[in-house]
Amino acid sequence: LVTWFVVIVVLMSAIGLVANVSLIILILTKTPRMIEKYSKLVMCSSVFDAIGLVGLIFAVPKEVCFDTGQTTILHFYGACVTMGEAACWINFGILECVWTVTSCLLCFSYIFRLLVIKSKSPSYTVLTIIVLVIVVPHMGLASGYYFMFEKGRYFVRIGKARHVETFGNDVIGISGYADYRDWLPFSVVHYTLISATIPFMSSIPLRSMVIKHLANARKHVKSF
Repeated sequence: LVTWFVVIVVLMSAIGLVANVSLIILILTKTPRMIEKYSKLVMCSSVFDAIGLVGLIFAVPKEVCFDTGQTTILHFYGACVTMGEAACWINFGILECVWTVTSCLLCFSYIFRLLVIKSKSPSYTVLTIIVLVIVVPHMGLASGYYFMFEKGRYFVRIGKARHVETFGNDVIGISGYADYRDWLPFSVVHYTLISATIPFMSSIPLRSMVIKHLANARKHVKSF
């Protein structure tokens, strides 16, 4: 079962990586001038998505939850296990960082399209500032997850971790442990969920608004 899980994750990630690299190449070589500004935003999202897919192949994480989600044991099956726990923990943090950044960039891409439709396209300077505002605050997630799992390792070491015996000490050596009753895992994970879920869900009505404005624009053009 684990072998198939690893194969499926790596295969799907590899397909996504090829697609993102192909998109980046097309943006760099074939972008029409009229959408050049928007293409930079798409490329930024593709770069982060590609980084996340490389990280997913490198880590291949699998979560097991207990106590209705209050406790999580995270197993890693990727190449990071050969480099030690810290490499897996940091890599997982980078994955969560990429998840939040790409969700925010998706949301902003629809806002950008709405602004263009209304002839209020932001300048390159404004676009750069917004992307930095999205990316920089989330970069701390990598270290946040590292310290979270390091604290979890401490609980495992002193025998206060729950459900560790389910998998044995040998498996815990390539795992991360988080108890969400503690303030650090609670804060890090909930920050991730909020900063990724809200922008992603906001993209749904924004997409509908873009479609509606485009439909109205077509009707206006046909009326002439």
